[in-house]
Amino acid sequence: MTVIKTFIFMKAEDDRRRTYRRTEDIYRKSVETIRDYAIFLTDPDGLVTNWNRGAQHILGYTEAEIIGKHARKFFTAEDRAKDVPQKEMTTAAATGSAEDERWHVRSDGSRFWASGVMTAVRDDGGNLMGFSKVMRDMTHRRRDKKAAKKFFRKLLKGLRYVPSVIITDKLRSYNAAKADVLSSVEQHQQKYRNNRAENSYRPTRLRERVMRRFKSSGHAQRFLSAFGIISSHFRLGRHRYSASSYRAVMKSRFAVWDKAICEKAIAI
Repeated sequence: MTVIKTFIFMKAEDDRRRTYRRTEDIYRKSVETIRDYAIFLTDPDGLVTNWNRGAQHILGYTEAEIIGKHARKFFTAEDRAKDVPQKEMTTAAATGSAEDERWHVRSDGSRFWASGVMTAVRDDGGNLMGFSKVMRDMTHRRRDKKAAKKFFRKLLKGLRYVPSVIITDKLRSYNAAKADVLSSVEQHQQKYRNNRAENSYRPTRLRERVMRRFKSSGHAQRFLSAFGIISSHFRLGRHRYSASSYRAVMKSRFAVWDKAICEKAIAI
């Protein structure tokens, strides 16, 4: 009986290990195939020990080129002179993680703005095994934010006053720029309000709307003098009818119009 229990326990333990290894393999393969985020591991001294596809895509180094090299290569010369890479590892080791948002350098020497988090990796005994770093290229978002801030400042300069409410679309750079430039101003991003704001400069009166299609005011006046009287005959208020009802009513009104034209032609 004891032998059977021991066998069952050993089988269950073996199944758990197999499941753990399978889960670990799936997780490792998922991390390795991510392209939007650079994910890599370093040892306690900062030497790269693991490199995913996203890191190669963002930073430009292949796995063979970077394994065993120090992660300080990704920092600018100015940050290396200030010992920023070492300070980041020291903070992560002391507090568990360290966030940064700064310029980094690719393998070809070009710079990009990245946001990243370095996390200390420890074993079950609490001993430091190394660090994991996750970073994302934020260059486009930073550029969009800068352009949005410039737009808001230009808008305020033209208005000469601070508005109480601004209406924008759902572009995320507006949110970031608004937080810096117009932090006290209420912001709306609903599609309906945005559409109304975009069309608010257009004339609302019927004749002004129609006149936009004419080459001159005289041209518009000649047309309106002839057709303005019968305009109400064909402008039913589309919102008041269903599609089938609208077609039926318009058909009957065109029939009345055709009859009137025929009678006038016969009289002439």
